[in-house]
Amino acid sequence: MASTIQVYGHPLSQPVRSINLFVTSTDIPFEFHMVDLMKAEQKSEAYLKVNPRGKVPAIVDGDFNLSEGAAILVYLANKFEKTTWYPSELKAQARVNEWMHWNHSGLRKFTSGGLMFPCAVQGKPLSELADAVAAVDAALVSVESALASSKFLVGEKPTLADLFIVPEIDQLLLFSLHKLEQFPNIHRWLADIAKEVSGYSANVEQVKVIVAGFQAQRAAAAAAAAAAAAEPKA
Repeated sequence: MASTIQVYGHPLSQPVRSINLFVTSTDIPFEFHMVDLMKAEQKSEAYLKVNPRGKVPAIVDGDFNLSEGAAILVYLANKFEKTTWYPSELKAQARVNEWMHWNHSGLRKFTSGGLMFPCAVQGKPLSELADAVAAVDAALVSVESALASSKFLVGEKPTLADLFIVPEIDQLLLFSLHKLEQFPNIHRWLADIAKEVSGYSANVEQVKVIVAGFQAQRAAAAAAAAAAAAEPKA
């Protein structure tokens, strides 16, 4: 009997979403453990025993702990022999690896650090982040170009490459940071993922709930600030 993988993370973390997409879209047995990043639980004594680096995601498989999203995806694909998602053929596997490695410096650096954190966490207006938007656009050109010649990033079926990169892109839409209007192939790809990756819709819904919470908090803070400003001065 296969061991149950213990998955630790937060549903807003893009690499955590990738892992959740994989395990919920396959028959990999898992249990999810929420690590609340808003409460800095990733730095708690209990979680540091799981991942001493204090970051999500992480998994525990028996006496084996592993962190880093791409490494976790590859480990799970190999352990559970998911060759459709992580091809055994050398060149196809290399392409999947190429996309996952590229994501760190080619896309995630700009989507998360350049847009998501400043806007969603710090509350900066998008109008102040023109350079970041331009950097994201330049990175998205690589994805758009690849999707012009294949249905998914590596061939005609979704692979770990798609699962690892899609959260970086769809969260731009979910947080209203980018409409992706100039990237029709990416829009088509997102629709194909929604059709062919069974866990995708539920994965996105989790993010929508968090987005709604952020928006409600911001609206309440703005209303409180307006009310305070309207009070007559003594």
